[in-house]
Amino acid sequence: MDLLNVTIFFDSNKYLVCHAENVSPEHKDHMGTEHENLPPDNSNNSNQVSEDHGDPPTQDVRPSVTNEKKVVAYWTDWTSAMMPPEAIPFDKVTHINYAFAIVGSDYRPVFETDYLLNRVVRSAHIKGVKVLLSIGGWTGSQYFSPLSASSSGRRTFVNGAVGFIRDYNLDGIDIDW
Repeated sequence: MDLLNVTIFFDSNKYLVCHAENVSPEHKDHMGTEHENLPPDNSNNSNQVSEDHGDPPTQDVRPSVTNEKKVVAYWTDWTSAMMPPEAIPFDKVTHINYAFAIVGSDYRPVFETDYLLNRVVRSAHIKGVKVLLSIGGWTGSQYFSPLSASSSGRRTFVNGAVGFIRDYNLDGIDIDW
């Protein structure tokens, strides 16, 4: 099985940048464009990726690599009775991956524990810890292949992911395919 690492972030020009590494040849053609132009925040569809991608940035806009170590931990919503969000040892981590949202048959990410996600984000951000929403996992990845096979599927998924980032004040998305 090939490792697929996808990073989704915004650059300073409000481009949504999707960068994939270690993609097997059969998946490489399904990744679509690397840069997607976003509409202005004041538009009626601020969570939607524009159909007109515009000109991508001319410079490499991937995050710069630093020597700072990252300590990333998963926190699963089904463990909240044993470890509520406020009990996460935030002093031991730099990032929390909140697990899991899944991909629905309509190619949109979905999850049912927004009340817990809000608590994790609030508690983490107070301590300076970043929070990413993990989408997929063992049982939630069944629609990744079909959604990645078309530009409309990718657009639908990315619009949903961007909506989550904005709506829940997340620092990013982790894709577990």
